[in-house]
Amino acid sequence: MGLFGKADDLGTLLKKVEAVTNPEAGELPALLELISVHPEFQVDRQVWMLTHDNRKVREFAAAQVMAKQSPALTDRVVREMVGKPSMVRQQLARLVVALAPERLQARLGNLVHSGSTPEKEVALELIEAHPKWQGFLSYLKATLQDHEPRIRQRTARILANGLENCTIFLILRELIHDEDEVLRHVVIEAFSRKPTGEIVEPFFERLALEGPELRAVITKTLSHLARTQQAQIEERVLPMLGDENSAIRDIAVRLISEMPDRTRVLKAFLIHCRTIACWLRERSIESLSRIRDSLLDPLITLMQDGDDDLRVNAMMLASGSRHPSLLPLVKEIFLGQSDWWIRSLAADLLGQYSEEQVTDVLSSRLDDPDLKYSVISILGKQATPRALASLFECMENPQRGVRLAALNAVKEVQTPLVADVIANVARRDSDPDVREKAFEILQGFGDIGKRGVQEIEAQNLDVARTLRSAPVELLMANESLNS
Repeated sequence: MGLFGKADDLGTLLKKVEAVTNPEAGELPALLELISVHPEFQVDRQVWMLTHDNRKVREFAAAQVMAKQSPALTDRVVREMVGKPSMVRQQLARLVVALAPERLQARLGNLVHSGSTPEKEVALELIEAHPKWQGFLSYLKATLQDHEPRIRQRTARILANGLENCTIFLILRELIHDEDEVLRHVVIEAFSRKPTGEIVEPFFERLALEGPELRAVITKTLSHLARTQQAQIEERVLPMLGDENSAIRDIAVRLISEMPDRTRVLKAFLIHCRTIACWLRERSIESLSRIRDSLLDPLITLMQDGDDDLRVNAMMLASGSRHPSLLPLVKEIFLGQSDWWIRSLAADLLGQYSEEQVTDVLSSRLDDPDLKYSVISILGKQATPRALASLFECMENPQRGVRLAALNAVKEVQTPLVADVIANVARRDSDPDVREKAFEILQGFGDIGKRGVQEIEAQNLDVARTLRSAPVELLMANESLNS
């Protein structure tokens, strides 16, 4: 009996299956069961079932094909694949390869060299489904040259599964620079899953050229290589620190932060700085300064290097950090026997710390002819009570230059206490140039120095009046004529 109480012929059953649109159609399993046992059913005459919209129908047809074990049937299945959705083509490709993999070679040539894009898509599905697909590289090279972007992109996705093959590796490496952005994305993603040193060069070349999405993929890959193959990355990353593009500089800093041997890369960076223009060096140092505190250990090592240039450059890079771990070594350099310009740089570093003990260390070299002016300037920048006390003492120094330097050091410290001290210098210093300088600085204090300015102006008027009222006594050079 048929499904509805009477016998159905095969044609009726097939039409009912063909009409099924609901994936969960309750009558479908029973229909397929009736068809499977129908004496007239031959799957090679109903190949359309392999591409039915319903998955159960497709699976039923595939099982019938496999049961029949007819290699000749594969030709009809291949023809049925043309123009079908990708998922259906993939299922049929696996079926063809499972049924008669040896017949693939005879079909591929015509499909690959066809003028039809859908036929080329069938060829690619068949190649990918074959367990020894790398044996069809000649066909894949041909589809890579196709004018249709989606054929080239599909080919690249297949090749991306064989990066361990040297020939495939080299083919894909060239495609990193392809004009097709989608294809480049496929290739770069493939290499990012299996990063090796051989991709460092092209990946660095693409960094500045790609958009944010691909640049992020490349950066992640290079970060991995920075951790595992530092030598491959190191040389390329240093010039990036001075790049005009801030995004590229940020990537360079990130890559350096990933490197395990920070001392080595920092030493290479400092040597690199000798060979570049001053403005480029400043930009590079500024870039690296963003991770300065994570580089303290290698910086401390390099600040003790036997090469004075390296020591100084390391100290310059450390400038701006107030980390306590730097302080003992910087003190040692400042109080040591290094050349004056190295000790002067150490003084600048010490000036970043406001602790009283640091001020005392700086003040201990106020009598050093090579360092005293640097120390005076630094104490003025510190402007702590202890630093100001040392500067006030300098204003009593017998040397005119020291007194002037101390005045200049406090001209930005506009407090009533400093104003009173400067006013005192403007009134009482023995050198008129020093008095004039003190008065000029006091005028710049605005309201804070107003009272002192008025008192000095009044004092100067009194002196002028006294001089005008005093009798003028002329003395001759010949004393005998003065009597």
